[in-house]
Amino acid sequence: MSLWLDWSLDGVGSAGEEVEDVMAAARAVEISVERARRVFEADSQWKTLRDAVDRMKVRMLDEGRKALARGEEWGATIEGVQVRLKPRE
Repeated sequence: MSLWLDWSLDGVGSAGEEVEDVMAAARAVEISVERARRVFEADSQWKTLRDAVDRMKVRMLDEGRKALARGEEWGATIEGVQVRLKPRE
């Protein structure tokens, strides 16, 4: 089952894309925050965002995966990282 991923990173921007599964969605958000490193003046700001993405990834792979298995949308926000997953047919 494919799904639609919307995400935003405070201070960076937002995006959306169709992904294969929850693991691919987690990778897409992780790649996005890695690319965003250059927009932060202080490394500590980026590390805070990076930590939030790490926590979000855990929730996506647990709560998000369970919600999608039930055919439901799922979303969460953690310290400037917002993610929404929607099942697609």
